Amino acid sequence: MVMNELRRQGVLCDVTLVAEGVRFPVHKLVVASCSPYFRAMFNGAMSESHQDVVSLEAVQANALKQLVDYIYTGEIEVTEENAQNLLPAANLLSLSWVRDSCCRFLQSQLHPSNCLGIRSFADIHSCSDLLLASTNYTEENFPEVVKGDEFLNLTREEVCYLISSDQLS
Repeated sequence: MVMNELRRQGVLCDVTLVAEGVRFPVHKLVVASCSPYFRAMFNGAMSESHQDVVSLEAVQANALKQLVDYIYTGEIEVTEENAQNLLPAANLLSLSWVRDSCCRFLQSQLHPSNCLGIRSFADIHSCSDLLLASTNYTEENFPEVVKGDEFLNLTREEVCYLISSDQLS
C-alpha cells in the first residue's frame, strides 16, 4: 500500500502513462512487475523505455485508471458498465486475471437478447472460453435468440453458420 500512496502523491514516479489525454504517473518497476506488456516496454530496446511520457492510444482512460489501480492494490470491480472496456485493455496489457474476470462476468450476463453480441465480442478479443459459452448459449436458446434485434443484424454468412449447427435446440 505504500507504493500506491507514493503513486497518489506523485512521489518517485518515473513514467507517466497517457490515455485519451488523461495522465497517470506510475512507477515503472511496479507496473512492469505485474504486466508482461510493461515489462517488455520498459526493460527492452523499445523507445518507450527511455521516455518520461508514454501514450497508450488503444486504451480508454477510465479503463487505464482502473487497471493502474488494480496493479497497485490487487482489487478491481468488474461491472456491466466497465467489462467491455476493461477486457480489451487488460488483454493488451497482459493482465490475464482481469481479462479472465471480465470474460467470466460477461458469461454470467448471457441472455437471448445479448448472446450474439457477446459472442462477437469474444471472437474479436480471442476469448475462447467466452466464445464457446456464448455459442453454446445461443444454440441452446435459439428460439428466443432469433426474436431479438441482434439476430436481425447478423450477416447472411453468420446466419448460415448458426443454422448449420447440429447443436441447435
